[in-house]
Amino acid sequence: MSELLFWVPATILCLTAVALVYLEFRRHHAPGEHRTRIEFGLSEAQSERLRYEANRLGIAPAALAAGVMTNLLAGDFETAVTNWLRTKADSARHPAHG
Repeated sequence: MSELLFWVPATILCLTAVALVYLEFRRHHAPGEHRTRIEFGLSEAQSERLRYEANRLGIAPAALAAGVMTNLLAGDFETAVTNWLRTKADSARHPAHG
């Protein structure tokens, strides 16, 4: 009987801990919610422009960049990619002198 007084509460405590860990995991890894973190470098001019526009709008630069990327992906992504590739190809054919 004395063993039950130890094992029952210990078992309940362990099961509660496992349930809490599982619930915390589910909260951070909801089904269908897979986030991608993007990191890339900007030139000094691009960084300054991003900071300027974010300051003008009263938001953090990272929030502005995330919003722009979200809108890009929600919009005509293929056209944006095609235009970017065309710009890259044009700049490779006609490099800036300086």
